[in-house]
Amino acid sequence: MARAGRPAHRPAAGGRGEDILALDHVGSTAVPGLAAKDVIDLQLGVEDMAAAERIAPLLADAGFPGWAGVSSDNPKPSHPDPADWRKRLHGNADPGRAVNLHVRALGSPGWRFALCFRDWLRDDAAARAAYLAEKRRVAKLHGVDKSTAGYAADKEGWFTEYAAPRMDAWAQRTGWQPASSTAPDRDADRDADQGTGPEAGTDTGSGTAQS
Repeated sequence: MARAGRPAHRPAAGGRGEDILALDHVGSTAVPGLAAKDVIDLQLGVEDMAAAERIAPLLADAGFPGWAGVSSDNPKPSHPDPADWRKRLHGNADPGRAVNLHVRALGSPGWRFALCFRDWLRDDAAARAAYLAEKRRVAKLHGVDKSTAGYAADKEGWFTEYAAPRMDAWAQRTGWQPASSTAPDRDADRDADQGTGPEAGTDTGSGTAQS
C-alpha cells in the first residue's frame, strides 16, 4: 500500500495551536524528480473551517498572512458538493521563500485529494509524465502572466477529467489511505485522562497506511 506523509506533532493543548492536527508537504515539490515552480505547497489539517478561522491570526503572526478571495477548491466528480471543498489559503510573507499554505479540514475531500494526488505521482511514472506534459502545455499559455492564477485555472480541466478518475482507480487498487487520516479522538483523550472508557490508558495515536 502506498504511503502519505506523516502528520505533524500535535501541539500541546491550551492555545490556538491545538487546532493544527496535521502538516504535510504536498504539490509538485513533494514529488521527487518532477519539475516544479520554486513554490512549496504545504497543507495544514484542522478540525473544520471554524478552526481555520481561529488559527488565521496565529498564521499571520508567524509570517503566513491569509489570501483574500480564496475559500475553496474546485469540486471533483466524486464529491460534487462545493461545501465539501472549502479551505483557506495563506502565503509566506518572506519574498525569498514562496509558500502556499492550504488549510483544509482533516478528512475532507480536498485534504484527501492533495495527499492522494501527491502519492499517486510518487508511485506512478506514467502519471508523473502526464502531469509534466500538462504543466508544460499550460506554462506556454501563461509564460508572461504576472500571477499564477491563469496557470492554475487552466490545469483544472486536467485534474477533473484526466487525473481524478485515474488517481481514484490507483487508490482503490493499492488500498491507499492517508497516513494522517485519524484526527485526535478528543472524547477518548478525555476518558483516558479521567481513567474511564474502554481504551483508557492506551495509545490512540494517528493511523498509518501500510505498504
